[in-house]
Parts: sequence; structure tokens; C-alpha cells
Amino acid sequence: MFDLAVSQREYVDFTPINEDWSVYKLEDNTILKTKAVVIKIVRTDTLNLSVNATNVVGVVPPPELVGTPNLTPVDPKTAESSIEKPDMKFETIHEDWNSYQLADDGTLQLKHLLVEVARTSLHDERGDPVYRVYTQDIMRGVGMHKPTAEVLPK
Repeated sequence: MFDLAVSQREYVDFTPINEDWSVYKLEDNTILKTKAVVIKIVRTDTLNLSVNATNVVGVVPPPELVGTPNLTPVDPKTAESSIEKPDMKFETIHEDWNSYQLADDGTLQLKHLLVEVARTSLHDERGDPVYRVYTQDIMRGVGMHKPTAEVLPK
């Protein structure tokens, strides 16, 4: 059976206006940078957009946290079972709205927020500590078309 909702979706072309990093200082003095890189935007109806993005995370640890490089990629299950410092405190250094000019109407803004971070006992290929990071994206539209209400005869 054909899903009507799928047939009405429309891929929206966009141009990034700005795509800044969200930056945080962790309680272990590591600087954590994260951002959502938008891959595609789909309009599901007049007011609703669905965004497909991938998260990019980087860390700048203090020298005392750098360990032996590990050339084996770390899978999420191994990282989860290797947490040594859960629910780390963090300070926000920079969070801003990233903006995307939509080809069909207005601007989409997205803010990428750090929700939770934990340090594992593992190290990456550079010897940097591996962190488990949970983020949340919030969105808002600026200058987007609002549908007009149809007036029914009385």
C-alpha cells in the first residue's frame, strides 16, 4: 500500500549560512566541540520540516589525559561498557544558532546542545580520551510562509 504522507514529502534544497561549533569545557578540563552537519531537509507539509543531520565531535584534552593511541575503532557498545566518569559536569563556552537558507521559503535555524557527557577509559587513534556524548537539536523557522486559513461559506 502506498503511504500518502510519503508521497507528499518534498526535499528542500538549502545553503548553509553558518554552521558553528558548540563548545564546552568539561570538568576534567577537556574542551569538547560538537556540531550537527545537516545532510538533507524534507518538508512533510506546509509547516513541518524533517532534518537529517550527523553529529561531529572533537576533543582537546589536557596533556595528562592523553594516553596510548588505539588504532582499533571504538564501537558504541565497547564505549558504553568502558565508562569511568559518568555524568560529567560541563560549562558552555559557545552555543549559537546555525542557519540554513531554504530554497523554497525562509531560513531554518538549528541549535546543537550538549545534554550529557561521560568519559571512557578508552583512547582514540591520537591517544585522546573517548567520550560518550548525548546531544539534542532544537529548530526554529525564520521568515517562513504561514498557511492561510480557508474561509468556508456560512
